[in-house]
Amino acid sequence: MKPLVTLLCSLLAGYWLLVLARPADDRLQRWQEDLRFLVQELPKRHKNFYAHLKAEDFQKQVEALEAELNQLTDEQISLRFMSLVASAGDSHTNVGAAPFFRQIYPCQLIWLKDGFYAVRTASEHANILGGKWVGIGQHDCDSILKAITPLIAHENEQWLREQLPNYLISAPILTALNLVPSQEPASFRFVMADGTTQEASFTATAAAQVRSWAELLDANKIQLPLRYQDRAKFYWHRFLAEKKAMYVCYRRCASMPKPTINEWAKTLLDDLDQQRPEQLIIDLRDNTGGNSVLFMPILLGIGQRPWLNQPGKIHVLIGRRTFSSGLLNALELKRATKATLVGEPTGQKPNAYGEVKVFTLPHSKLPIQYSTKYFKTMQEDSPSLMPDVLIETTIEDYRQGRDPVLEKVLQR
Repeated sequence: MKPLVTLLCSLLAGYWLLVLARPADDRLQRWQEDLRFLVQELPKRHKNFYAHLKAEDFQKQVEALEAELNQLTDEQISLRFMSLVASAGDSHTNVGAAPFFRQIYPCQLIWLKDGFYAVRTASEHANILGGKWVGIGQHDCDSILKAITPLIAHENEQWLREQLPNYLISAPILTALNLVPSQEPASFRFVMADGTTQEASFTATAAAQVRSWAELLDANKIQLPLRYQDRAKFYWHRFLAEKKAMYVCYRRCASMPKPTINEWAKTLLDDLDQQRPEQLIIDLRDNTGGNSVLFMPILLGIGQRPWLNQPGKIHVLIGRRTFSSGLLNALELKRATKATLVGEPTGQKPNAYGEVKVFTLPHSKLPIQYSTKYFKTMQEDSPSLMPDVLIETTIEDYRQGRDPVLEKVLQR
């Protein structure tokens, strides 16, 4: 038995030496093998890959990419893989793009009702804070959005609004799409509140530097709205005595080490009994998911308090970042209690694919995330879970540190 094991080990070692010693001109073959592996495995593993995509259209994309492989850089091929997978129209099915976000241009954008605005940047570019982004170099806003949108796995416009700002500042993505010259600064253009145009020449920086950037709200010396306070916490709550309202911020369907989510849920319910608020406000606008079951003690606790579970007393704030298990919790609150949904439509459909798994392409090692389960939560299909009261934030709201969604609720 031992000679056989030794022989197998020798053969395996020899195989990996051959793989590692492959010449550079073998690159095309490796990408071809990755593409074939993707085409074979993704439709087979996904719950229903062709639910929103015709098989023949997918095959045409595959053939077009295969014909162009030897003309593209590795980065460009990776982006084409992203586009290929995103064409399924399933927000949970995508190519892991983390390497593309390690080097970014120092300008955080937010897509508001009337466009993209700079809300955070490196301190030396603070003059562009609050400006409306209109283009990069010779490329206008529309042409850039047209080039980037196919890369993003989304099933409605709300999730696209949430994700696009991240892609717009990725140096590797903008370079691979030929929107920014390689190894050169990127010239971002902004229209300011007074109508003047400002240009900022950005050099790519490590994503970790974002913590040191200047913020629009800081520049205006305005206190952060409750939604943006205590950002490191998954969940917290505060009694607003003047408004006789309990504000609950639930950012992530996961438990912290301390307090655990069960400990926090008990404290919240005890505080509700002690304070007897006239309103309970549950903010799910930044909740992109996790384990929806963790919220069950709070959901049951609300239902067991008739004095609280009444029309007009419970408001659930939702928006484009309300996604996956965050959406399920919003829907459960709507159905199991007398809650009113306020804010923007959610970033995911109520009837959607999820319960993700991942496989890796053999050569490039690109991770492919895919859905294994279909969640049907409503009889009729809808692009989003819609709010009962629609309220959108404008740049003026942001400049003044106003939260129009919370303000509307507190006025009721």
